[in-house]
Amino acid sequence: MSFLKRTGKELARQAGFDINRRLEAHRDDIHFLHIGKCAGTQILSITKQVNAKTSGRKIRKHGHDVFLRHLPEEADFFFSIRDPTSRFRSGFYSRKRKGPPRHFSERSR
Repeated sequence: MSFLKRTGKELARQAGFDINRRLEAHRDDIHFLHIGKCAGTQILSITKQVNAKTSGRKIRKHGHDVFLRHLPEEADFFFSIRDPTSRFRSGFYSRKRKGPPRHFSERSR
């Protein structure tokens, strides 16, 4: 392992990040990996409806801190993407308004 990789991992651990974590998941779960400003609220709404009406597979919506590497290797997953210009514009005006999104969380500096 290179010096930079070891140093980066050590800094991440010291900052409280668990870089080797894996999610515990039922094998039938379908995971939604959320990319900011890319349909998170809509997917959450749909997920609630689908999960309420089915007893089989469940959709699990994850926050911004869950990445593909955190899922079990055999897990089914999906994500939503958006036109980069539209995504940037949405994020820019959201921050400019300083208005909290529907699901408010403190913004980082």
